[in-house]
Amino acid sequence: MVASKRWFAFFLCVFSISLSAQQLRLSTFNIRWYGDKEEARDAALRKHIAYELTHSDVIVFQEIVDVPRLKKNIIKGKMECRTYDRKGRHQHVVLCHKKKYSFVKEEGETNYEAEVVSNASPGGRPALYGILKNSSGKQLAHLMGVHLKAFPAETKKRLMQVEEIAKVIRNFNDDLPVIVMGDFNTFPAELTNLKADDTELMEETFKENDVDLAEIHNPYKYTFMSGKQGGKFDRFFANGAVEVVESPQVTNPCMAPSKQTASQVKWYNDNISDHCLVTVTVETVN
Repeated sequence: MVASKRWFAFFLCVFSISLSAQQLRLSTFNIRWYGDKEEARDAALRKHIAYELTHSDVIVFQEIVDVPRLKKNIIKGKMECRTYDRKGRHQHVVLCHKKKYSFVKEEGETNYEAEVVSNASPGGRPALYGILKNSSGKQLAHLMGVHLKAFPAETKKRLMQVEEIAKVIRNFNDDLPVIVMGDFNTFPAELTNLKADDTELMEETFKENDVDLAEIHNPYKYTFMSGKQGGKFDRFFANGAVEVVESPQVTNPCMAPSKQTASQVKWYNDNISDHCLVTVTVETVN
């Protein structure tokens, strides 16, 4: 009888955990200066990301100058999108999600903008953040989309931005999962001449600021391809309440760069972007 009760308690615990777990497919995609000038990439872009428009729960876009055009010509009603207000020639971070979810402002906020992230680098881009809820109104996770300072010589500014991100996260007064995603513009130590790669320095910065956030390992070498150059800029960082179900995946030409001809990469750069779409599937428990 005692053994039966123990087994019942065990299965009840497992069942309770399964009820509280939520699987999410998340994507990040930098579309180079989208809508900045006369735009001819719409048809190719829609085709390129069609699968994720259907299957991703959340897509965070970067470098979106013309947000209404993105919604009208690329998203085409498949998702709801949120961003912040900026006038003029600005590279917006935009978060789009399936309609069965909602993305709401953080407690005490009047918008979706973490301005302090841009203050750490004058002229930089703010972070976009809020809380993702399911159709029942349950809070699933704090999500933040970022586009940090570019170029190898700017690691110091990127780390200042990461420190500001950590301060924002420290102010969350709940135990919800936290996921930060987007274009971190990370470079290896061999290019920055620092003691470690940017990603490692960012993880150290989060730790030094008492934030439990680490990168979700991406097995692919590149998330950026331009001509013969490649980089690994687009990443996901998450806290301990997030479990990886499927490791990050990338689209071509980043998936198999050695199989891409120079003309194929040029076509991609001209008609899609210089970044590849990156996707991860996670499970959050809260």
